[in-house]
Amino acid sequence: RDRGGDWSSDVCSSDLGVSTAHRIFKQATNSTPFKITLVSPNTDFYWNMASPRGIIPGQIEDEKLFQPISAGFDQYPAGQFEFVLGYAESLDVDAKRVKVSNNITLDYDLLILGTGTNAKEGMPFKGVGSTEATKDLLHDFQEKVAKAEKIVICGAGVTGVEVAGELGFEYGQKKKIILVRVKRPKALSPANTRSSEVHQQFSKAVQQVYRR
Repeated sequence: RDRGGDWSSDVCSSDLGVSTAHRIFKQATNSTPFKITLVSPNTDFYWNMASPRGIIPGQIEDEKLFQPISAGFDQYPAGQFEFVLGYAESLDVDAKRVKVSNNITLDYDLLILGTGTNAKEGMPFKGVGSTEATKDLLHDFQEKVAKAEKIVICGAGVTGVEVAGELGFEYGQKKKIILVRVKRPKALSPANTRSSEVHQQFSKAVQQVYRR
């Protein structure tokens, strides 16, 4: 929206939204003043890439898995960034206006929608609602992992193999870890000597079951 040469951008946040906002700041020129408003239901950025290890109690502290979103933008000029805690509820394309929860209305020139994704069955591999809800789910899952004597991982994609590997490394001699798969995961394909060694170590710690 024209404000005497200024322009504004609203970013409805996910991991993509946060990284995009940082990229705009780092690559934008100083010729045109602008402001970015980041909308997110989470106060903290969840580094879910590390969640396969994070589900194991005592492996990664919350402070490393969760980082305050706003603090990451303190490095940029004051007045050019605003963080709004909430959900984007409706969009008026013609008026270039977004209605956010808590009765907040935002006008924009450019809108970036980063909707993100969710894991099924309440798994803590993605954020779930608020930061506190995600932390609670992760802690509950850690307790289940600690108490379980047998853990079955269904699916040998990248996440499945990584989860099985982390669990096998930590509990291979104490718990029964089973990976259900259709065929050998590409991540463990013995195409060279190194991957063959990894596969042997993996097979010692994780029982693999083929599903037709």
